[in-house]
Amino acid sequence: MDQVKEQLQKNTAILDPYAAMIPALVDASAKAGVNPGLLLGAIGSVGLLILLVIQGWTILVTCITVLYPAVHSIRAI
Repeated sequence: MDQVKEQLQKNTAILDPYAAMIPALVDASAKAGVNPGLLLGAIGSVGLLILLVIQGWTILVTCITVLYPAVHSIRAI
């Protein structure tokens, strides 16, 4: 378990400067014993998952109706 925690902290270290701007996040990370970037990454991941569940159909339809014709237009040129 410690190896997983260390690997997650190493991979999310790039988010530390952004998470350090949020005092509540810094306090929560100190209590949890992890770097603030890990908490910021977790919050972002959960937010994206919620967005995907709620707006998933809209995102899929937009991709099909915009990206698919765009790719074929580029291929035609």
